[in-house]
Formats: sequence, C-alpha cells, structure tokens
Amino acid sequence: MKEKGLPIGHVVGRMMGKIAKVLKRKLSEEEINITLEQLGLLHAISENKEEVAQQDMAEFMGKDKSAILRLIDSLEKKRLVVRTSDPQDRRKNVLVVTQHGKSTLTKVTEISTALNEKLLEGISQTDIDTFFTVAEKIKSNAEKMS
Repeated sequence: MKEKGLPIGHVVGRMMGKIAKVLKRKLSEEEINITLEQLGLLHAISENKEEVAQQDMAEFMGKDKSAILRLIDSLEKKRLVVRTSDPQDRRKNVLVVTQHGKSTLTKVTEISTALNEKLLEGISQTDIDTFFTVAEKIKSNAEKMS
C-alpha cells in the first residue's frame, strides 16, 4: 500500500482528486456543463429551505464575496439559478434554483449515486461504517484546531 505512511491530508487529497476526476468525466459524458465548485454552490442553494442570500452563501462556502459573485454569475448564465431582490431589503439579493437547475441536480444525483455504488464495490458494510466513523473523528479534530 503506497499511501501508508503519508500524511492523512495527502491521502485524502489524492482520493478526492481521483473521485473528482471520475465525476467530472461522467458529467461531461452526460453533457452536464458544470464545474464541481458551481455544483457545490447549486446544491447548497437548493438544500436551503428558506430564501438564500448571496452573502450567506459566501460564508457557507468559505469564500470571499467576489468569488461567490463570479460563481453565481456563472450559474445564472447557465440558467441554473436566478437572482432576485429581497422584498424586505432591496439591497439584498436572494438566490432561487430554476427548474433547469433542479433538473440538473436530479441528473447529477443519479450520476453520483451510480458512481458511489462503483466506488464502494468490494468493500464490506463494516469497513464503510468504520471509514465514516474515522472520517468524522478526523473532521472533529480538525475543527477543534481551527
């Protein structure tokens, strides 16, 4: 096992890179033109049960406002979200996922589910459970340090 002995962040980074590469290829094959960063923002907007303000997304995604604005602009250009003024505060923009955005998320979910099944082939449920337990502990330890 060539990963053994490497720092945990390096191993996780390599794993995430490989998974991201496969997901990007699958999205491209299905002609879904979206970056993983755009997808993350689209998903975050869609998961929010209340109206989503631009500035809230900047905080949630851990990015500065200008980076979020560029992402929102790209999602709007692709007709995946619309930006409207908040009726209570016209200085505030609210983000709403369009029907096209919802359809895209549905397709991506199908692709991700199939990819997840392939990634977990040959791995026992016990090992999967252990993985998630360890990942949660590592995440918790990292949060304590930040």
